Amino acid sequence: MATGTSVLAGYAVWESRTGASDTAWCPVALTCELKAAQVRQRLGARDSVVVPGCERARLVLEEGKADALAQLQGTDLLVFVRQDALGAVVPELLNDLTAKLLSIGAPFAAPAGFDTPPALAEPDRVIDDKQGAGPLVGIIDDGIAWANRRFCRLDGGVTKTRFTAVWLQSEAVLSKTAAAGLGHVLTAGAIDAHLDSGRAEADLYRDLNRVLYPPPAQAATNTAVAHGTHVLDLAAGEDPATGGGPLIAVQLPATMMADTSGRKMELFLVLGLRWIVTQAVGLGRDLVVNLSLGSLAGPGDETHVIAHAIKHEIGRFTALTGKRMRVVVAYGNSWRDNLVGEMALDDGWPTTRSVDWRILPDDYSSSFLELRIPKKRSGDLTLTLSAPGGAAQTLTWPNGPQPGAPLWLGTQTAAILPLPDEEDCHALLLAVAPTAGEGALAPAGAWRLTVALREGAAPCTVTLRVQRTDTPAGYRVFGRQSYLADAKTGDWDADTRDYTCPSGDSVIRRAGTANAYAGAADIRELGGASGVHYVAALRPDPLQKDGVRPSRYSSEGWTSLGNQPSNLHIHSVGPTCAIQADDSMFLQGLRGTGVLSGARTLRLSGTSVAAGAATREIVKELAQSRQPGAGPGRVPPGAPFKVSRDSRTGAPLAPPSRSILA
Repeated sequence: MATGTSVLAGYAVWESRTGASDTAWCPVALTCELKAAQVRQRLGARDSVVVPGCERARLVLEEGKADALAQLQGTDLLVFVRQDALGAVVPELLNDLTAKLLSIGAPFAAPAGFDTPPALAEPDRVIDDKQGAGPLVGIIDDGIAWANRRFCRLDGGVTKTRFTAVWLQSEAVLSKTAAAGLGHVLTAGAIDAHLDSGRAEADLYRDLNRVLYPPPAQAATNTAVAHGTHVLDLAAGEDPATGGGPLIAVQLPATMMADTSGRKMELFLVLGLRWIVTQAVGLGRDLVVNLSLGSLAGPGDETHVIAHAIKHEIGRFTALTGKRMRVVVAYGNSWRDNLVGEMALDDGWPTTRSVDWRILPDDYSSSFLELRIPKKRSGDLTLTLSAPGGAAQTLTWPNGPQPGAPLWLGTQTAAILPLPDEEDCHALLLAVAPTAGEGALAPAGAWRLTVALREGAAPCTVTLRVQRTDTPAGYRVFGRQSYLADAKTGDWDADTRDYTCPSGDSVIRRAGTANAYAGAADIRELGGASGVHYVAALRPDPLQKDGVRPSRYSSEGWTSLGNQPSNLHIHSVGPTCAIQADDSMFLQGLRGTGVLSGARTLRLSGTSVAAGAATREIVKELAQSRQPGAGPGRVPPGAPFKVSRDSRTGAPLAPPSRSILA
């Protein structure tokens, strides 16, 4: 088991560089070898640890269903630990619960009374009021317009919500409902009461948002368009007269959505997924959950905390209900963003490779670059990070900095830190402070990374992944996206008809740009009845044989031109399927509802839109009680799916080989 500060590595060390706070809390995800009853018994009451109400309620549920869960390996747990106690408390939890650490999330300032949550109560149960046949459709996203008529139905001429429940997560408000934890849960009855009140939708949202998301947070449902509302409309929106199946939603905290790196979002997403599954267990329906959010960096395989949670929750739901569960994930939009690189250091390449990491001015967020080499093929490397002003830091790798002991450049404006130990890879994090704002600022410009193979060392390949840090649309500008640059990115791009394509000997790669948790086992590998659909985006192109081609932003798996990287464990080799997400070659995106009912439809693009459209087709498949086949394409005839062996539009239907190349 990890001890002392060895659990604190990478991002957790960087986030505490100015001192750990005794008022900030960090979500901590664990997977325990014990069953739920043993976890509850050993967990008990601990100083500096808070078990959220929804997790406590879930443990009670699992304890009562121990026989049904006998085949499920272990128990997952998410707790909150005070930031200044992480180094002491986390190793103690790992030891007492016979657990493995999955992730330590970013710190947040919790509301007063957070460390004394209400006593455990029975979980609030959603009620299925017989909204016809078909699966329960869930979504975890930002800006859920729960009063929008597209998510309502008519019952005897009266407008009723289709939502069974909506959890509006907020780190600023402590819920008095033990099953909810942070934020506020709207039940179907509460939403119906709001609908019957006659008040304007905008006023309903503003009143709740004023409490849940105080300034400077920005609530998406206070604006004209919201990502979650648009995606849910594509997935399950209907005219109230037509009706539709039941819905359940989790709206992620507004302040955490503004940070696109996923550091603040990912563990709240995991908590939301568990809450949805727990609520859905008693409904007797199949479950389809849309996840159209993601980040880029991370291990990129099934060990990513969200990938792990998806697989675990699918197993938990199917074991408890015998029903099918599908998770629909946007594959990623980073194909052209120069965020992924690969340095091959062997006899066929120079023994030294360099690349510029360009960090932009007026960036109020930290920038991150992750490096990985396979343990079984790692030679001794010399790594040098040079700042634009000339300051540099050099180390040998993998025998470099120890956990909890970063190598600093300047006055804590940049650092090289080890990431937590991974199964097959050594991993490093390069972190650079903001270039604008308060405190110590880093210089903007080209930060040069040079990696050299030491004399006599075995050949190896270094993988580079820049963490996403831009500001999402609709939010006040905070972060600006850093990217990789080298002189060998001037090949001809036949799609955009310019010289922007990375050459074959460039460090930069367009392969491997998928969503960070796309490495979870997809539906083909889980037998076809339940599993994950990773959805890529297509656009019309009459010059192509099939009339479509990948959208210009749609990401790619690691099987580019038949070459698979030799240093990744179980990374995604391609999306499960692709669906049209652009109306034409020149008109990107699809139309969906805005926040307010009937105001106007708005156009958004991206694989999030594709995932929403694909969710609708998958819901149709399950509603028609079709026996699912081996993967995508087993959908109603005429659905605009494309299945192929291409790494951008669909991996082979047979389970692909996902082992490291020898």
